[in-house]
Amino acid sequence: MLINVIFYSVLIHVRNTVLCVLCPLAEDCKKKWKGLRDHYRKEKKREKDRRRSGAAGGGGRVWRYTSVMGFLDPFLEEHPSTSNLDEALAESEESRDDEGETEEYEKSC
Repeated sequence: MLINVIFYSVLIHVRNTVLCVLCPLAEDCKKKWKGLRDHYRKEKKREKDRRRSGAAGGGGRVWRYTSVMGFLDPFLEEHPSTSNLDEALAESEESRDDEGETEEYEKSC
């Protein structure tokens, strides 16, 4: 029984020591990966803008890891976005129409 308690306490100590060493490394790896992924996404956007019709020619170097990070392409597809701009525009036009009717009514009186 005493051996199990000692073994368990040693195991917990080893686990905590390993976690203290690995956790900062894991956080650094996550930050580095996020930076690489974001840089690749921005590079792809720049490349798309460069190929756009009417865009200025040349300019800019290609990031050296672009070809290596190509495996991310299926996961970086642009998703359709939704906007409430159409609704806000319609509401503002309606309020303008209502104001115009009120002004016309006041002028006629």
